[in-house]
Amino acid sequence: MSLEGAEQLARIVNGLKELEDTYHHLPLEAPEVFAKIIRDFMNQTTT
Repeated sequence: MSLEGAEQLARIVNGLKELEDTYHHLPLEAPEVFAKIIRDFMNQTTT
């Protein structure tokens, strides 16, 4: 894995931790909710 790839992965993991804090009141075991969180996160990182 390249350094750039590792840094991107670290940003994603950190972002997911932040999202977990943000969305902690939601039932994360529901796949559609988790998928929405991932989409929201990816939209935030690409804009």
